[in-house]
Order: sequence, then structure tokens, then C-alpha cells
Amino acid sequence: MKEFGSFLLAVGAIAFLVGLSMDTSVSSGLGGRVHNIWLANERLSIIIFAGVMAVVGAIFFGLAAKNQQAVDQSSPTITCPFCAEKVKAEAIICRFCQRELPEIDKSIIQSERAESSKKTQTEQEILWIHVLVGFIAGLFLLGIFF
Repeated sequence: MKEFGSFLLAVGAIAFLVGLSMDTSVSSGLGGRVHNIWLANERLSIIIFAGVMAVVGAIFFGLAAKNQQAVDQSSPTITCPFCAEKVKAEAIICRFCQRELPEIDKSIIQSERAESSKKTQTEQEILWIHVLVGFIAGLFLLGIFF
């Protein structure tokens, strides 16, 4: 998802540069140049498209980073019986009080990890659906107005 966001940001930047470099004037019969409204409208459409691509790319890029943080923080935790601080379930020694933690059944840790990964995957699928619907709606609105 992060790579796709980077790609959309790059496409948006290139399209923005193409839109800005477009010549919106045409030669007149008298040797001069006049502005063409259709070309100016085309230039505006390309710049708006570039902006939409950049915003969607930034959203994808940001959500990928946020999703990675959520996966990192979703490891199961237990409460230390000596100092009452939360530590990772895989820990052998508490990082706060430096005491040895009691053994925990590994099947509990694996079931909690599987449950959290299912939850993260479902949230990610819902996020993809929202982003795609928003992207299609944006393209639809762009087509209506231009």
C-alpha cells in the first residue's frame, strides 16, 4: 500500500508539471497568438487530476505507515504481577522491574495473535473499499465537471 501511494504521488507530480507546462495559446491568422479556452480548460483538468492523484497517494502512503504501527502495537500483552506494568506476552523478564515473569501457555499467545491479525486484515479490507469508492467518486465528479 505504501508503494502504491508513492506511485500515485509520483504520477500526480508528473501530471502537475505536464499541466503547468501546457501551452494554452494558438496562432492566429495575423501572425500573433491568442488564448484558446478549450486548451485552458484541458490544462485545468490535468492540474485537478494531478491534485487528486497526489491527495489519494498521500492518503495511501499515510495509512500504510499507520497500519504498520498498528500491527507492531498489536502484539499480545500481559500485566506483570510484581509491578502491574504491561509487557509483551513473549517476555521472560519484566522490562520495568527486572523480575522473571511466570510461564504463559503459548497456545494462548498464538490464538491472540491470530485474532489480532484477522482484525487488522478486516480493517485493512474496509479501508481499501472506502478509498476505492472515494477514488471512483472523485473520478466520476471530475468527469462530470470537465
